[in-house]
Amino acid sequence: MTRALTVLGLAAGLAACSELDHTNPYDPATPPDQQARAILAGEIGLEPGPVAPSLAGIRVSIPGTSLGADTDVAGRYAITGVPAGTFALQAVAPGYVTGTLTGIVVTLDDGGHALAVPAMTLALARGAVTGSGRCMSARIDGLTVVSSHRDRTAPVTPQPRGAGHTARKPPSTTTSVPVM
Repeated sequence: MTRALTVLGLAAGLAACSELDHTNPYDPATPPDQQARAILAGEIGLEPGPVAPSLAGIRVSIPGTSLGADTDVAGRYAITGVPAGTFALQAVAPGYVTGTLTGIVVTLDDGGHALAVPAMTLALARGAVTGSGRCMSARIDGLTVVSSHRDRTAPVTPQPRGAGHTARKPPSTTTSVPVM
């Protein structure tokens, strides 16, 4: 009888242990919303252009999440609340090619710590502007205004927001093209 009570007590004790309360933020069995979070910190640079670029306000984010941060005047950022996992970072600045870093690994052991992310430099966006225009001929007070229809393709090197660019077209024609 004593033996049966001991076995029964042991079984009850084991059953109670199987229902562990997983609240340790470094325990993989803890619900994800209670697990430790890390900080991803790094620096973004911009390829020099005709106008000195501002490093403030470059958006750095983890695609597919709401996590992200803007850079300060020195190009530094810190994304807080990053859970365990493998991520990509994306940096976006007007007039520059979007930059991406992949394979950034965060573990539960990184929780509460800032992880250094390799620096990234965004390249100026380059491309071509293609367009067409059409004007009609008109006769007003004896003056005839005639225009032609031409397709144009012009290489453009963007500058930061607010600046204009000169696009090359056939000789004797220059057009200022704002690129944002």
